[in-house]
Amino acid sequence: MWFETAGHFEIVNGRLKLAGKDLETIAKEFDTPIYVCNITRVKDNYLRVKKTFDSYAIDNIGSKLYYAMKANGAKEILSELKKLDANIEVSSPKELRRLINLGFDPKKILFTGIGYGLQNIKAIAESGVLINIDSFSQLKHFKEFAPLDISIRLNPGITTGFNEKLEMSGDKFGAGKLGIHKDKIIDAFKIAKSYGLNPVGLHQHIGSNWFAEKLPIFFDAVKVALDVVNELKQKDIEIKQLNLGGGLGVRSTEKLEEFPLDQYCEGIWDLIKKSNISFESVNIEPGRYIVADSSVLLATANMVEEKGGLNYIGLDCGFNTFNHKFLYGIDPEIINVSKFNGKEFDNYCVVGYLGESGDVFNEKKNLPKTEIGDTIAIFPAGAYCASELADFHLQQLPLQLFVETEQKQFDIFPFCKVCPKNCCYIGSVNILPDEYTKIVERTGRKDVFKKVKDYYIIDKKKGVPCPFLKKDGFTCSIQDIKPTDCKVWPLYFNDKGEVEENTISPDCPANKFFTEDYIDELRNDLNNVPENLRKIFYDETIKLGYTLNTFNKNYDNE
Repeated sequence: MWFETAGHFEIVNGRLKLAGKDLETIAKEFDTPIYVCNITRVKDNYLRVKKTFDSYAIDNIGSKLYYAMKANGAKEILSELKKLDANIEVSSPKELRRLINLGFDPKKILFTGIGYGLQNIKAIAESGVLINIDSFSQLKHFKEFAPLDISIRLNPGITTGFNEKLEMSGDKFGAGKLGIHKDKIIDAFKIAKSYGLNPVGLHQHIGSNWFAEKLPIFFDAVKVALDVVNELKQKDIEIKQLNLGGGLGVRSTEKLEEFPLDQYCEGIWDLIKKSNISFESVNIEPGRYIVADSSVLLATANMVEEKGGLNYIGLDCGFNTFNHKFLYGIDPEIINVSKFNGKEFDNYCVVGYLGESGDVFNEKKNLPKTEIGDTIAIFPAGAYCASELADFHLQQLPLQLFVETEQKQFDIFPFCKVCPKNCCYIGSVNILPDEYTKIVERTGRKDVFKKVKDYYIIDKKKGVPCPFLKKDGFTCSIQDIKPTDCKVWPLYFNDKGEVEENTISPDCPANKFFTEDYIDELRNDLNNVPENLRKIFYDETIKLGYTLNTFNKNYDNE
């Protein structure tokens, strides 16, 4: 099915599971409605975006990923992101207080608030976070706290989004309130300087949940921002941080395509490079893209019957629980978990439990024939869902249940996602004969191999990605049959062809977390390498700069 992701949200033996947990079982054990969130997916999404954005960054300019907390501000999610040293963008005093209480460094927080209550101004100003100014009125509010580092939000007059409801800049009624319009942005910076404030950043966010066809519009907005930075520079105002907002789209139905993350990141950095502007950092702040597909909303069919010629399924939740359809006009995927393997189908109008005619999830959804008591899943439900609950009718609000994908052993993969070493981009790889046979049988790719005496190599230059990497730039497409030379890294032979504890590269950020069982497993794999090839493997490692004393020096000089 289109919504499946291996190890996360998938069908296993005819049962729909999230993080390996059976969803119908969860629905029966807990009261519905209930949100079920896979924390592992949140972390994976964050690391994937960070890795991709960082990979296209240019020399001497930093890159930062901020998580837009308003998408889902659950403490469980924030606590895990804190472990990843994440930056967070907040939109209210209460969001800010939650982060401070969780121990976040204020320097890693950006405050973007349209309205925050005059009584909160002093606390925000003295919190130590970077404040993103949205209006001339806000400049006046913070004047008395100068000197104070601030950013200013630009409304570039260019907008896009999933639809008009998700456009976040331009002159239209709702979007026009957001940011300072282009024709007045220079004045805003001048006034900030006259107040004694220190404007160090320029920010913009043009819209939400847009996809590949909207990339040209987004890039046009980036050009506007860069033009503003150049104009400010001419007036002796230096912008240190450029924040381009978020908005990356998330699939909610089969007809939508995956967001082109590489094209997005590469396009941003290409424009930065062409501008010849030097920043301390270029930043993005996705929220929906990080958490949306981490969660499902489970509900129960309370009504199944024909009315006025239509077949209805009535759920025990409504737009107070899940408002994507009603507030944003985004259709979710609806799945009958109980009848997942059903053979007979019918069209249903899927509705909520509120006394409002607009409380409709889908006007005509083709589903297996449904019965009262069936478990219904709504997906994706991780962003702008649990964070926008309302107790309309005083209905009971759903819980958020947090689960994690179980790791059977130590997993190096999360470390690889954020490590700047890019091991899969450095030089050739040694391949044993039986490994060569398996890989060629699986992929048909004889063209990437070169035979050298009794073994093969994947022959490539430094900086060139391995031909078996997936499009995300770090996931191996042959993980289950990957070569020993890859599988055991960062363990390698010494100059005598022996495996010792000190032949673990200290430069791998994961090495201090290795368990003894994991090291033993790597050592056993290395011991399977024929003795006549061990010294060769060592020599090849040294050629690539992988020695205990020279790894950093060689790599950093590339």
